[in-house]
Amino acid sequence: DIFAYNIRAIDSDMQTVESAKRGFVAGMADLVDLREVNEDGIPELLNFKVKVTGFVSAPTQSFGSQATYTALYSFFDAVGIILFENDERMRADMGDEVIVYGDVDQYNGLTQLEVDSTIVVSPGAGVPEAYPIFLSDFVNDFEASEFFEGALLEIEDLTISSSTFGTWGTGDATFQVTDDEGVTEIDLRIAEETGLWDVVPEAPSGAFTLTAVLGQYDDEFPYTEGYQLLPVAINGVYITSVDGEAVSYTHL
Repeated sequence: DIFAYNIRAIDSDMQTVESAKRGFVAGMADLVDLREVNEDGIPELLNFKVKVTGFVSAPTQSFGSQATYTALYSFFDAVGIILFENDERMRADMGDEVIVYGDVDQYNGLTQLEVDSTIVVSPGAGVPEAYPIFLSDFVNDFEASEFFEGALLEIEDLTISSSTFGTWGTGDATFQVTDDEGVTEIDLRIAEETGLWDVVPEAPSGAFTLTAVLGQYDDEFPYTEGYQLLPVAINGVYITSVDGEAVSYTHL
């Protein structure tokens, strides 16, 4: 059950001030419910307190040097959410099954859960299996992009179509990638901290397979654009193949 409330204050001159809608979800919330947004990309449960369960599916390195993020993923629904953790003690390890308490929040369009506390139910329960998908399944489709935001995805046959920031092999960088010869494109944002440059120091000349979490950075209302792929290492491997050949690498 979902419970919502507003706080309204009235002074002696009958001037009214009303708070934003807040509330809580009784019992265990479903990650699918946390993915619901309105037509402007604002979460329907914004500022609501929730309790959710899932598997940690991304290390902090996927989000960059200032990251206090991980991701939570459901095996069963192919949905996830980004976790924002102010306290390092709240973090769990990749593959841990956890219960997380927190508030539904948003940052530059990205729906996230601001964590109050984390309980590790089963340490090392299993690294989540990425959901295989084509870019055309969600790119340029707002509703589909919101559904898969925070989810762990595997995309095959990616090629780099252009560079929008930085250079492959050094620092932070962003590239446009496609899996259908340029018909559908999306940003691939690579943080130096991922260590991906160590496994693939030179940009692939051909197609590659990537495991990534779908993120978003859109600093202008409405929050319906700016989706980007953030590489995630599964068993230490970010890119599972380059030019049709398997890549073997352990970084984390």
